[in-house]
Amino acid sequence: FFKILDEFNKNNCDVVVMEVSSHALKQNRIGELKFDVALFTNLTPEHLDFHSDMEDYYNSKKILFERHLKKDGIGVINIDDPYGKRLYEELSDKSIKGFSFNIKTDYTCALLKMNEKGIDVGIWSKDFSDIISSSLKGRFNAYNLCGAYITAKNLGIDNNVIKEGLERVKSIPGRLEEIPNECGISVFVDYAHTPDALENVLITIKEFAKNRVITVFGCGGDRDKSKRAPMGRVASKYSDIVIVTSDNPRSESPEDIIEDIKKGLDLSKKIIIQPDREKAIKDAIYSARRGDVIIIAGKGHENYQIFKDKTIHFSDQEVAKKILEIRQCLAHQEN
Repeated sequence: FFKILDEFNKNNCDVVVMEVSSHALKQNRIGELKFDVALFTNLTPEHLDFHSDMEDYYNSKKILFERHLKKDGIGVINIDDPYGKRLYEELSDKSIKGFSFNIKTDYTCALLKMNEKGIDVGIWSKDFSDIISSSLKGRFNAYNLCGAYITAKNLGIDNNVIKEGLERVKSIPGRLEEIPNECGISVFVDYAHTPDALENVLITIKEFAKNRVITVFGCGGDRDKSKRAPMGRVASKYSDIVIVTSDNPRSESPEDIIEDIKKGLDLSKKIIIQPDREKAIKDAIYSARRGDVIIIAGKGHENYQIFKDKTIHFSDQEVAKKILEIRQCLAHQEN
């Protein structure tokens, strides 16, 4: 990591933007590195196979703000998140800026418009106001845009430059990535692999879905088992049809992982169990009617699938495109 930073420095790189994981903070892998600005977006149950509990997870994240901000550094915190609110209150001796969509604070934000084409977000403080129009979708991306805007502003970047840059950002691969087709259905691939992430994505989908929502997902093996049943609960709460399949089973049996997921499913909904991920995606696409929305969740940008004895090439995008093309060809033949 420090070798990479050294290469950046040798090549006259002025700014580095990076994610600092709770693992790296707890294990002191970033040494004495200090930041000009640190951003906290939210904290939800994850990595509990590494952290003993959420308190340990929170305290590990807090290290970034307590030990790794420069003396004149600034912390930017989403105080709508319960852990963010707590962090904001506990760091009162630091230079901390809060942002919220719910209350008036250092930076007050508002979701002005949201539909299937994107979002408009407003940001206000005592000395400026701005509106960002983005093709990114969902309330969670409104938070991401505001966090990015405020971080850049506190680095001294001009408002117009920030606005132009953020409005040029297109869909990130594997994050609510739409798969174009002529079948009259909407198909999205998303990396959502925690209950909170899946809920955010499905709430977004529900807000513009014209017909049924079909969710395809699984859970990874050799990882935090406590999130499996909650993933099932979330999927069945917001979906009309749930297709439970394999993610990266690793050394575990796909069937055992699915059994854990089933404990959280609402069995009053239509539930399909298909351990073969390609067949699960095919089931979703072939069962979809015009106006339905399919979300294929869990792997996002990944192009592999890990089993006990092998790792294979597997891309949700490639599989979905192939099956959609076949369905389109069959439809054309029938016409």
